[in-house]
Amino acid sequence: MLLLVLLCEGVLVSYHVFADAPRDDSAKMFEAARAAEAARQFSHAIEGYRELIKRWPRSPKAPAAQLHLAHIVACTGRPEQALMEYQQVRALFASSPEAAVALQQMSTYYRWERTRIGTLPSGAPDPAPFLAKPLTTGLPEVFEDPRSALVNSSGQLVVFDKHRKRVFRFSLNGDLIETIPFNSPQAMARTGIGITGETVVADGELIRELGKPQSFNLPNPQKKSEGSLKNITALGLSASGDLWATASDLSGALRYSLERRTGETTATSLVPKNVRAIEFDFYGNVYLLDSKQSRILVISPSGETRGLISPDSGNLRLSTITDFYIDPFNQLFLLDGEDRAIAVFAIRAGADQKIEFVPLTRVAWGQLNPSPEFRSVRTFAVSGTGEMFLVAHKSARILKIF
Repeated sequence: MLLLVLLCEGVLVSYHVFADAPRDDSAKMFEAARAAEAARQFSHAIEGYRELIKRWPRSPKAPAAQLHLAHIVACTGRPEQALMEYQQVRALFASSPEAAVALQQMSTYYRWERTRIGTLPSGAPDPAPFLAKPLTTGLPEVFEDPRSALVNSSGQLVVFDKHRKRVFRFSLNGDLIETIPFNSPQAMARTGIGITGETVVADGELIRELGKPQSFNLPNPQKKSEGSLKNITALGLSASGDLWATASDLSGALRYSLERRTGETTATSLVPKNVRAIEFDFYGNVYLLDSKQSRILVISPSGETRGLISPDSGNLRLSTITDFYIDPFNQLFLLDGEDRAIAVFAIRAGADQKIEFVPLTRVAWGQLNPSPEFRSVRTFAVSGTGEMFLVAHKSARILKIF
């Protein structure tokens, strides 16, 4: 330690300078923890976030580190500990934007976890009962073939209708914002992230991002002479930035790197021909819905089988699987169009990488709103705050469950 004495406006001022004061490397440590999280090395990521907060509690990165830590704990199936970690965000960093995000995430996460836990941990938000409200969209015609829906990063409900060759944007109150025509729409990625924050649609052989003039083709590694991939049935965009696609004339699933602009097929003998939707869990596994067989194949990114979800699997209590969605908390939503219900499960991976599905709750929209208008629901979307939007066949309205 050095003693530095300065003459400032005639007054002697002394400063203690610590020669061995630690340099603030919180930004580098945060990026290292984020990299570990992206690589699904969750224990290393948690260790990095905790060390950052311990060393530099006043760093601008500290609130985000605590929030990421809480999210990992929640997604890996420890709701009681997750609550404490979320509360730490609000206690230690009350004035930060992350404190408000933590409150929102707590409210959404524990809305579904309350059934499994039975009694909520002390301090958890008290979830309200489910309510249903039909939304009038103002569409001049009904939905003919709604294939998929999502809530995008701008907080808008996006619905893809293949028969009408349209993608519709709505507010979360059902107001029609925009109608986007396509030449030959095939599929829409169910994630709201997109390549640069938007929604990705397959229009014939072209991959288009809504609101962007650029488009590109996906290669067909199995038929290089034909050039691009045709007859695309489903799209999905993973957290790592890979665009996955299935097609009726493709054996397997195409994994396309947006960064390298190269693609390869995976799990050629496993992937069904009638894939309707593609989703990804927190562990990086790929979920492919076979619309003909009413079941979901779960594979690893490299193609190994992780599991098979069918209506008669274990404790699912389903008649059919019409559509599905995986939220940011690693919770699986299964739409049962026959029983008019949505079953919610927590996705858990054991030490042997075996995937398990823990029942959380069941929402029967047929009881919340018995109107015949919503008897044939084809697809749905879930917002970041846990609101569900059900899109029915031959209806111009959307059922909002909140």
